[in-house]
Amino acid sequence: APTMDRLAYETAASDRFRFLAASGPAVTGITIPRLNAIGHQIRLDLWAMDTHLQRTKINPPDHWGWKIAASYSHGLQVGPWLFVGGQAALDKDCIVQYPENIVQQIDVTKCFIENIIKHATGEYKLVKLNGLFCDSTDSDQRIQIRQTLTDLFPSSRPVRTFIPVDHLAYSHQAIELDAIAKLQVNDSKIN
Repeated sequence: APTMDRLAYETAASDRFRFLAASGPAVTGITIPRLNAIGHQIRLDLWAMDTHLQRTKINPPDHWGWKIAASYSHGLQVGPWLFVGGQAALDKDCIVQYPENIVQQIDVTKCFIENIIKHATGEYKLVKLNGLFCDSTDSDQRIQIRQTLTDLFPSSRPVRTFIPVDHLAYSHQAIELDAIAKLQVNDSKIN
């Protein structure tokens, strides 16, 4: 539920970290204007996987990190699937890079997704890309943002969902992207 108070936001995030600590999931969190049930403060949308599938957490060493202790993973490889949690143009201290330039933030965020895929075992192709972006009132900038988002990952051509929002977790953060990728299998080896 909405809060502009940094302490309240980080407390809620810590609660989620504790709740999800055992699985170390790849996550995307967003504050939305309201939930559809009166009194509800949080909603979780989860994927559950067969517990027999190998799970590998992917947290590249040169990646941004969270300001508070987190059990989340930037990426989670489960069987043939790779789940990339919400990525943003942040540095190691969680400071937004290029605070006044959303196109540069998109480029940095794309590089983080590519870095997670690079650290996974095997060749992966993006199949789904989700984007949350702070919508600008400037129509020219809005067109440029949407075109930049549409042009991401042209070789994979993932299914895309982009949602304009009022604000994201950090001041001046303009974009957050998450993704799902699938292991590419050499068809000649399939019986």
